Amino acid sequence: MNNHLITPSDVLALTRNSSASLNSKDVETYIDEAERLNIIPAIGADLYLRLLNDTGDKNANSLLLYGGVYEGSQPIIIAGIRKALAYYVYGRMVKSGGQSVTRYGFVEKRDEYSAQVEYRERLNSANDATLVADSYMKEALNYISISNAFPEYKACGAGMRNRRVTIKAIGR
Repeated sequence: MNNHLITPSDVLALTRNSSASLNSKDVETYIDEAERLNIIPAIGADLYLRLLNDTGDKNANSLLLYGGVYEGSQPIIIAGIRKALAYYVYGRMVKSGGQSVTRYGFVEKRDEYSAQVEYRERLNSANDATLVADSYMKEALNYISISNAFPEYKACGAGMRNRRVTIKAIGR
């Protein structure tokens, strides 16, 4: 049985450019967070476990996980849940920006060969990655709702919920 739907090396392969020298344990932590906070609430625990354990209709599982084209009454192009998950993880990695908690407090490691990216730029990049992930996730959920191969999803009533808040200043 797998622990996660993707591995740290999958995150590097499925998303934008990232350093190959990332700490795998850190990436696995982000994978766990993204699965629990983004994937499981959207598809439900039963369907998540089905995909994790590779039970049920293998072709439907593969299309949902890896993406492809669903040939129904109207073709649907799907990027796949793995790619959505990878972008959720990427967004979390960008937002953290190499910061860690040490005995000296919350620090950001720097060296003489790297230039620090401003927080606003990091946040914009993280938000963009999350929007991409949401788009991929909506494709997958559209496929799940149209296909008859996922009774677990219909039974649990899962789906994407908008958990992001936008605050606008009045008069600006």
